[in-house]
Amino acid sequence: MSSTPKPGSGDAATDKTPNRTATGNSRVEPVPVNLTVNCLARTITVEPRMTLLDALREELALTGTKKACDRGECGACTVHIDGRRVCLA
Repeated sequence: MSSTPKPGSGDAATDKTPNRTATGNSRVEPVPVNLTVNCLARTITVEPRMTLLDALREELALTGTKKACDRGECGACTVHIDGRRVCLA
């Protein structure tokens, strides 16, 4: 029996399909996101893996929301989405 991989069965390190780089890391294309924050309509372009907490702080410079206790107990990471309190921790 041979342990040589079959042609075309490339692993992540050698796969060069459009969704992968030569190093095997997935490419993440930024996407536009429309938000209404404090009654202002905003459009930002972010990577899909960015959290809402990071988008508010890094893209919109709204630093009031924080990741403080990392459990959602202190309320620092709480925002209102459609009138409901949502913990972003």
